[in-house]
Amino acid sequence: MARQDTYELLLVNAQIVDVFRMRTYPGWATVQDGRFQCVEEGPHPDSLIADCTIDCGGDFLLPGLIDTHMHIESSHMLPRTFAEAVLPQGTTGLLADPHEIANLAGEPGVRWLIDASRNLPLSIFFAAPSVVPIVSPELETPNAELDSAAIERICSDPCVLSIGEIHDFHGVAAGEPRLLALEGVSLRTGRKIEGHIPELRGQDLSRYVALGVTSDHTLFSPEQLLEELSKGVYIMLQRKAMTQEIMTLISELPDRSRILFVTDDVSPSELREGHLLSIVSLGIERGLPPIEAYASATLRPATYLGMHRRGAIAPGRRADFWRTRNLEAPKPTSVYVEGRLVAQAGRVVEGAIPLMGASPLTLTAPPIPGPLSTEDVRLMSDPLDGSQIPVRAIELLNDASSLTGLAEISVDIRDGHPQFADDEDLCVLGVFSRSAPQSRAIAILKGFGLMKGGAASSVAHDTHNLIVVGRDPISMITAANEVQCLGGGLVFARGDEVESALPLPIAGLLSDADLETIVAQAQHVEESLRSVGVRHREPLLMLTLLALSVSPHYKVTDRGIVDVKARKILSPRLP
Repeated sequence: MARQDTYELLLVNAQIVDVFRMRTYPGWATVQDGRFQCVEEGPHPDSLIADCTIDCGGDFLLPGLIDTHMHIESSHMLPRTFAEAVLPQGTTGLLADPHEIANLAGEPGVRWLIDASRNLPLSIFFAAPSVVPIVSPELETPNAELDSAAIERICSDPCVLSIGEIHDFHGVAAGEPRLLALEGVSLRTGRKIEGHIPELRGQDLSRYVALGVTSDHTLFSPEQLLEELSKGVYIMLQRKAMTQEIMTLISELPDRSRILFVTDDVSPSELREGHLLSIVSLGIERGLPPIEAYASATLRPATYLGMHRRGAIAPGRRADFWRTRNLEAPKPTSVYVEGRLVAQAGRVVEGAIPLMGASPLTLTAPPIPGPLSTEDVRLMSDPLDGSQIPVRAIELLNDASSLTGLAEISVDIRDGHPQFADDEDLCVLGVFSRSAPQSRAIAILKGFGLMKGGAASSVAHDTHNLIVVGRDPISMITAANEVQCLGGGLVFARGDEVESALPLPIAGLLSDADLETIVAQAQHVEESLRSVGVRHREPLLMLTLLALSVSPHYKVTDRGIVDVKARKILSPRLP
């Protein structure tokens, strides 16, 4: 007697995207208990019985997108709000490295974020933050610390799949014991180690990878890509690395199985552009065959993470998928998680995301310093009125990345404050420690485009001290003091008036507002910055990266200007 099967869901009249053989084919699929059962070519048998049958009308069916390297905190959203933003874009899974919250709230902060990410239709897995503080105290005053024992404890949670990116790549090359100890944690826990390798080559790169490092998301050149591939590293491409030169090289590789697409840091407004799907679309636009691009955001990430039940539309795989009419210019019409509809027409369906639990939204983190006065943002402690002073200036090298150089310029000083001509693309940049408020540094920033007003942020990767930029001291302190009043946030001010603000009351990193409010507030601050000349592709993100003390080549911390490669502090004033 013929077997009679009954399924929860039957999908018919579909174009199935096969990321194994890089093809599409007309076919049908069934889902039971959240997993695909039959996935077949051709018309479906009339004898099939299903609780629900969906006629796909020739739509393409694609696996849910998986982002293998990102930081939820950069969106300024709680995990449930982040899920609401990305599920309609086809993202159904991700690996988050919570080193932002870890640098402010330590191990309790990491566990808080993990707990806040449970029981959502978006599958959120984690990397245990590896380097907290991010650099030695000589370069930056830390706000929290995770030793190897704490990292190992965090790895005991089943949702923790790896040890997060080791930012201090020069420290590894120099053989710092706290970094070398991560190899033991990896071996004992069975967790892979994520990389951050913007500069290492040759033997230094080999020593870094030998720790057990499996990936890099900081690619800058074709030569770097080829060397890292030869040394067994998975290449994670974020938007700023996807130059035409690099994408052409990738298209010519005989094996692209270790090429993954990731988002890394994503601002609220950028989330509205499509999250990981926008990276896939850019890959297609720059010459990658469409299904190759989808494989780098589905099957290959799942394989990298050891998730052999995800990443494809195939028997036994988890039924996370989405529908679209067009592979070259994709726009999800509906998104499913474990065979259940979670988003449609760009919105999460009602009831897909459970109501927020009763857990408190407050965290113990160092407070925002302040209130500040104009004395606190003086470049020179002595007035030096009318003097031309030679100084070092952090210089943005382009409008798309966080690469910075060092320029030598002369500035007029009045009462300790630099004076800028109307056509000079210069402003003041200050960083104030949260845990040691008297520790602060003031420098000059060149090439940011800010020609009026001032901005301040309690988000300053990765230690998250208070960062302030501005053309005049009044605007700077107005913005900084508003950030303190809000308990954290990003603020733009002109003179003594606050023009726009994104409040971030949870540890100075996150908002408990709804998705639309966060996006609107962030866009308002971004528009303010653009209105006074800031031209970077991601102005809010660039603002927060000016203090990232492991990002090439020069940044500013509360200790002063950091020469990232030499691992030393430079004075803003030239000898």
